[in-house]
Amino acid sequence: MTQIEPTIDILLIGATGFTGKLILRYLLSHPNREEFKLGIAGRSLSKLQEVAKSEGAGYNTAVRQINDITDPVQVRSLIADVRVVISAVGPFWRYGRTLVGACADLGVHYVDTTGEAHFIKYCIDQCDYQATKTGAIIINSAGFDSVPSDLASFLSVQTLKGALGRDAQAGRSTSAVLLSHTILSGGTTSTMVDIMSGKVPRSAMAKLKDGWALSPVPGVPIRRLQLVSHLPFTSILGGIFLMGPGNGHLVRRSWGLHQREALENPGVSGGESYGDNFEYYEFQQANGSIDAFFNSLMLVVGLSLLMIPPIRWLASKYFLAQSGQGPSEE
Repeated sequence: MTQIEPTIDILLIGATGFTGKLILRYLLSHPNREEFKLGIAGRSLSKLQEVAKSEGAGYNTAVRQINDITDPVQVRSLIADVRVVISAVGPFWRYGRTLVGACADLGVHYVDTTGEAHFIKYCIDQCDYQATKTGAIIINSAGFDSVPSDLASFLSVQTLKGALGRDAQAGRSTSAVLLSHTILSGGTTSTMVDIMSGKVPRSAMAKLKDGWALSPVPGVPIRRLQLVSHLPFTSILGGIFLMGPGNGHLVRRSWGLHQREALENPGVSGGESYGDNFEYYEFQQANGSIDAFFNSLMLVVGLSLLMIPPIRWLASKYFLAQSGQGPSEE
């Protein structure tokens, strides 16, 4: 396949959304901004131009319109001359499969902010082999899902090995997440609604019943969700964390990649292996066991209610965050 010389180094798709605006703001203020060519893309040309103006993007930021992000022809035309694509367009199962597939085919590097483990499973199963042939690098979940969880686990294991030696092995790992608010972005709520309404096939969700579904090698049995959890060696208690299952899948994938490397190259890369019995779980910190219990209960009941069409419609229209909305930056 003939490679087109890139005219845009980074193309941000979904720049008008809540997360997209934050990414755009970061890229525009990057110390090396003058060293890369930036572009933004989305469905509404007027909204893109408005965002570019409000964020001070300037004349050197390309603006591109795409009417249908699920149309293969439009997507390939959009990214043919791009070096790296950053996608903040969710739900990713609905809007991301065509894009990541095109990136894998064309050798374009791809980064997203998904928290959808079923979409990541799709990327692994459908795009990984092709990406290795074209040289495309695919990076999922490069945001709050699931960088803090993944990095914290990796650094904890490295700290353990630094103290006890490279052969030290981690076992059961538990993280408590303290949030100052629980306001979700419009993209996250749309993903929840898609899952609960059946827009994500049951077959895709069924693959995640195995807690090691994203890992190239299987691990030990994992813990089930607990209404009340305790952080070992502390007095911290908490309940079910909405992003916990997805973050767990990502952490266990990182474990699996290091574990496979250690198995294939014993004595060479074993220093980064977490350990044969590593297992991960995280929960959201609460103010005591009663608070944790009711927080978990409300989450379970709330998600269950979204399975009922009239309630789902009411929640989507009047209570859940809309596209472009999200928590305060503070």
